[in-house]
Amino acid sequence: MLRVLSLKGKPPHEALEVLKKEKPDLAGRFIQSKAEAPKALPKLKYERLEEVLGFKKADSTPFETTLLDTIDNLLEVEKKWIAAGEELTLPPGW
Repeated sequence: MLRVLSLKGKPPHEALEVLKKEKPDLAGRFIQSKAEAPKALPKLKYERLEEVLGFKKADSTPFETTLLDTIDNLLEVEKKWIAAGEELTLPPGW
């Protein structure tokens, strides 16, 4: 069973900072985000979360790990597309 849950919202600029640090070779492909941080979420009751969904706080994956794993997976898909003859093009003005 796949469970997706965000325990805290993160503003886009935090994701961008993680990517700049961990994936500097991709820097030319980042957009400049001016988006605001998400509104604060209500305090999560982990006991209730476990009772209803069977999800324990200790089972969660840190934001940075999730972000970097996602980028790595997308880059693997991109490599397969390129190997299959697809041309990588970025939007105008990128």
